[in-house]
Amino acid sequence: MSRKDHDPNPEDVPASASTTANEDKGEPPQFPDVASSPSKPRAKELATAHVLLRYGVASTNSLAKLYDLVMWSRGRGAPTHEDQGLLRAMLVMAGATLDVVVKRIIRDALQLLVNRSKNALETAAKHVYRRLLKNIQESGGQRLAQALLSRSPVAALVELIIDDITGESLQSMEQVRQAAAYLGLEDFSVPQGVQEAFAARNQIVHEMDIVHEQRKGRGRRRRQQRKKDEMRAFAEVLLRTAIQFCKSVDDALTDSHSHGRA
Repeated sequence: MSRKDHDPNPEDVPASASTTANEDKGEPPQFPDVASSPSKPRAKELATAHVLLRYGVASTNSLAKLYDLVMWSRGRGAPTHEDQGLLRAMLVMAGATLDVVVKRIIRDALQLLVNRSKNALETAAKHVYRRLLKNIQESGGQRLAQALLSRSPVAALVELIIDDITGESLQSMEQVRQAAAYLGLEDFSVPQGVQEAFAARNQIVHEMDIVHEQRKGRGRRRRQQRKKDEMRAFAEVLLRTAIQFCKSVDDALTDSHSHGRA
């Protein structure tokens, strides 16, 4: 008798035979979120950023819960590299959320804050000097001339600043601080642990989490082992930074609406 005669078609196996293990475990528990859904901002300029933030938080939470469900369903054993891939995806999603939210806020709020915040105006002036006036004989001169000859020179210059500072992805704590400075958030404090979270995120995005080792003159490659608690903490601090960033800008916008230029 052939092997085919011994092995039944999976479609012919009763459902109970393939699901007994899961049925014995009962319903899965309620797995915890990485972060709670953010509250709605008061400033209308942050409406789009808030939507993006909610989507990012929800996606990060879903990936975290999917990992928990996979591990719960298995019951025993260490996570495989495929399982850890869910943790990596969770962290990358949290980093992408911070990146897109900060950039959206800059695009939607910088013009207003430059007009109303002394700190934002001073940072914008430094940028124009450093990136345009100091390079006036190169590309900076042409960009400056086009802005000055536009119908709204100030708005055109701010648009140049926006293009400059949103052209690269956020990959470090210092970049978050710089973004806060452009928006005039003088007192914004980047949460502890952000740099470590970015380091892990960058290792995953740029190196596929591959670790290169040198042993006895020969190169060896392996994937970085990732632990659930550490990766959840990394994802949480990046989402918390995005939420705090949005709230700080919301406060700045609503305060400037009430009191004019700070």
